[in-house]
Amino acid sequence: MAGAQVWYLLCLVVEHVWFPDWENDESNAAAAFAVLAGVNGLLLLIATVLGVVGYLLWIHRATRNSLALGGGSSNATPLMAVVYWFIPIVNLLRPYQVVRALYETSAPEGPPTDPASRWTWSFPVWWGTWLVGSILNNRSARLSFSDDPAVRASALPLELALTPLVVVSAALAVMILWSIEARHRHLAESSNQSADRLRSGAHHDGGLRVGG
Repeated sequence: MAGAQVWYLLCLVVEHVWFPDWENDESNAAAAFAVLAGVNGLLLLIATVLGVVGYLLWIHRATRNSLALGGGSSNATPLMAVVYWFIPIVNLLRPYQVVRALYETSAPEGPPTDPASRWTWSFPVWWGTWLVGSILNNRSARLSFSDDPAVRASALPLELALTPLVVVSAALAVMILWSIEARHRHLAESSNQSADRLRSGAHHDGGLRVGG
């Protein structure tokens, strides 16, 4: 998704510098750029849809796993952990709380070793860049679909500001995701070890009773 955003920015730069009025330009180069712009828009749409669907599926699965392992998710069910992203106003804070709780309620017994535990600033920075990036993206999208070349050109400064935010937000989201997965694996392993000890103890007690 971040890579698609970078590619989209490059296409905007090319349009702004070489083909500001490509709709009225009959040259072969302008026609080629028109095809490139169309393909780029389609790829960006596909990357966005796949990224959003994949992330929401992970949120659903991670919330379910957290509950199964004895953790919690800010009192959110797996379904509501996904739905919160689509409720206006609520989606400004609640999804952040859910993800943060997924991480905090999965804390290991010993000292944490995941990256998010060392970079405590990662959660607010991730969410802040996501919110600001979303606002800029909505504004830029409206400008980009204008029929006026001058209006479309005004989207370029927004994309220049938006792209670093998308890259940072995506990188931190992956790091947080990895950290939560690592904590869940640790909880699962600890749970399996506890179950093995209980079974071993039960067999040992049963053997003593038989022998007696």
